[in-house]
Amino acid sequence: MEGVKERLKNFDRIVGELRNTYERKNTDYGNSFEESLDEFGAIAFVVRADDKMRRLKQLVNNPAKVKDESFEDTVKDLANYCIMFAMWAGVDR
Repeated sequence: MEGVKERLKNFDRIVGELRNTYERKNTDYGNSFEESLDEFGAIAFVVRADDKMRRLKQLVNNPAKVKDESFEDTVKDLANYCIMFAMWAGVDR
């Protein structure tokens, strides 16, 4: 069983991966998520998060056929959507 220090080290590694994914996708897609929030409000987050949850439900029982849509990638995308929504909603202020 992992100790607290190992869990924190693992947590920091995952957060670093989330940041890298966020940076890469923002370079590729621009700020499209925030723009959709500005246009449609919080429901834009709900729809995208629901899409990711539906994808996760499929991946629990079925192997991924699309290269960049693995269970791990989908979990990271969902985490990033949650963080981006928190930033947009001012949760971090």
